[in-house]
Parts: sequence; structure tokens; C-alpha cells
Amino acid sequence: MKAKDWGIDTVNDWAQVLTDLDITPSEFEIAKRKAGLHKWMISHPVEFLELARGASEYPNVRDSYEEAAKGNYSHGVCLETARRVGFNALRMQDEKYTFPLWQKHYKDVCTAHTQGEAFELPQLLQIESKQPQAKDVSVLTNDDIELMRAILAGEK
Repeated sequence: MKAKDWGIDTVNDWAQVLTDLDITPSEFEIAKRKAGLHKWMISHPVEFLELARGASEYPNVRDSYEEAAKGNYSHGVCLETARRVGFNALRMQDEKYTFPLWQKHYKDVCTAHTQGEAFELPQLLQIESKQPQAKDVSVLTNDDIELMRAILAGEK
């Protein structure tokens, strides 16, 4: 997020999300101070609050975007955000188009999740493969040997 992107709508969105997440004045000051130590600009209010509270239940916005572009989803909010942006768009379109969409939808999905909506990763089920057991050919009976001789001799 660039400085030019900080219009009144963005400020209001951040204020709403941070209010919904019950940020305290001391958390705000801690996060503001820590945000200046990053090499990149914090692009999501949840990331901002993470700075004060420590680890968040949500993956970092940038990291989750990069993983989703590869088809990997570490959290249900990432999968839902990818669905909203478009799976094909994430794979095929340039980052300059998809990352701003990701940021917008990620914020909305995280907010919805904190308010109780469930976004779960699908359960992957694996069906057990049952192969018939082959007869152990190392233990041949005399009858088996006689049958094979008869077949080879053309008698059967």
C-alpha cells in the first residue's frame, strides 16, 4: 500500500477493523512504533494489530498472497480470499492487478471471520488401496509343479 492509497475510505476501513478487533490505545502505540521498523509498509489492519499482540491467527497478507498464487492455502481465510479474487486470476494475471484485490478481499474475509463466519479448509480424504495378495510363488506344492509341467507340455 502506497501513501497515495491512504484516502479517507482506507482510514475509515482500518478504523472499523481495528475497532472490531478491540485494539487498545497502548496496542495502537506499540503497533505504530513497530510498523516503522519494517522494510515494507503494513498493508492490512490485522497485520498492524499483530505487531502489538504478537502472532495472529491469520497469516501475513503478503505471505498468504504468495502462497495462494502457487495454489497453497494455510488457512480458511486464504482459500476464501482466493475464491473471491479468482483462482485463475491469481495464477494467470500480473501481481499489480491481483495483489490489490487480494488486500481488499483479505481484509473483508478476516473481518467476517472475526465476526463469526466460518471459512474452513476442505478435509482431504484418502481411500485405502486394497490390493489382492499374490500367492507366494516361493512356496509351490508338488501339485502346482505338476500342473505347470502339464501346461508347458500342452497337456492342459
